[in-house]
Amino acid sequence: MAIGAGSRLEQRVTIGNSVAIGDQADIRRNVVIDDRASIGPLVIVFAGARIGANAIVEMGARIGRRATVLPGAVVPAGTRVPPGAIVP
Repeated sequence: MAIGAGSRLEQRVTIGNSVAIGDQADIRRNVVIDDRASIGPLVIVFAGARIGANAIVEMGARIGRRATVLPGAVVPAGTRVPPGAIVP
């Protein structure tokens, strides 16, 4: 696992094996990040979201509250995923 400089992880964040989190990422409470996921710099993952295994969340994306990024999905830079949405 690698966590970039200036990143913030709130309470009850579960992080799998071989996860990479970029600089200044903000991971809110009750988030699950599965194995081999990659979170780019300046990403915000809101409370209750889940990032699937091998998923990639590119720079500056925002993952809404209780949203799910499915395994292997790619969230392009700057994308705003709405609360409760599923990213295939």
